[in-house]
Amino acid sequence: MAVPLLLSHDRYYRYMPCGNYDLPEALDTGLMITHLKWLRSSYSAELPVYDMITNSRKRETELVHPHPIIIVEGIFVLTLSEILEYLDFKVYVETPDDLRMNCRIIRDGKEKLRSESSVIQEWQANVMPTHEELVESGAAVADLVVSGEEEYKENIFSFNAV
Repeated sequence: MAVPLLLSHDRYYRYMPCGNYDLPEALDTGLMITHLKWLRSSYSAELPVYDMITNSRKRETELVHPHPIIIVEGIFVLTLSEILEYLDFKVYVETPDDLRMNCRIIRDGKEKLRSESSVIQEWQANVMPTHEELVESGAAVADLVVSGEEEYKENIFSFNAV
């Protein structure tokens, strides 16, 4: 069985002078689509490496070779029509706001050394409005909606393939 390639939209963040990285325009989606086309057409691609601490791409890239299975992930993936046309099967993970916020507090505290109050402030100002306005709509185009709270096994075995 082939090991899938995980292509994360997060690799394609670009510097945002306004500091709000919770917007689709914060990502270089065009470059990601170019790489996805190459990988689906049996060509290798030099993928960017993003550094969350400095909010910038590193100079080095990662050479990735084509895979028969490519998993494309990111919060905006199901909301951008230019990406949707390259996806064969779409999964939306529905996770309660408090669980998502707690995960972000833990991640940003460890990886970015941010205080809990600064993460909560950003959550209220940027993350939640974007989630409500854009991200949640991705569930409507998904082939499968799974719970981010349940065990994976329960989600997988409750799915009836079409």
